[in-house]
Amino acid sequence: MTKENQPSLAQQRKDDHVNLALEQQSKIQTSAFDDIRFMHHSFSDVKFDQIDTSTQWANTTHRFPFYINGMTGGSTYTKQFNDSLSKLAHETGLAMASGSVSVALKEPEVRDSFTIIRKNNPNGFVMANLGAHHDLENAKRAVDLLDANALQIHLNTPKKL
Repeated sequence: MTKENQPSLAQQRKDDHVNLALEQQSKIQTSAFDDIRFMHHSFSDVKFDQIDTSTQWANTTHRFPFYINGMTGGSTYTKQFNDSLSKLAHETGLAMASGSVSVALKEPEVRDSFTIIRKNNPNGFVMANLGAHHDLENAKRAVDLLDANALQIHLNTPKKL
């Protein structure tokens, strides 16, 4: 592989994040308790069409009090995860946050690994994610890049800045 085709350190870190998460999942041990299923019927008299799971935040009503909190983007490898997650968000009506957009602000060639979120979910609620150490200009750039409805700030307190 030539130097031009090698991923940057930031792109490699994004790939490492996903690979570490996948590795953790593969190490999950099972036990005989995994085969036990309980059938709990606490809603036996409830009419499900009368249940309202909607909630309001960020001046928007959301059908569910959940959102997909993406931790990915920033490389060719991680783009596939944002592709799948954003399609899921579109199909389910869930809001979605991107992983940290900071790499896309520095390396334009990986922007599509983030912009795919809005492409796949044109009318959904999308949050751009950025570290707390960024200034207002970068925050605006992150929101503009994803045509985001909101900005999500993450804190990496153990990380040396």
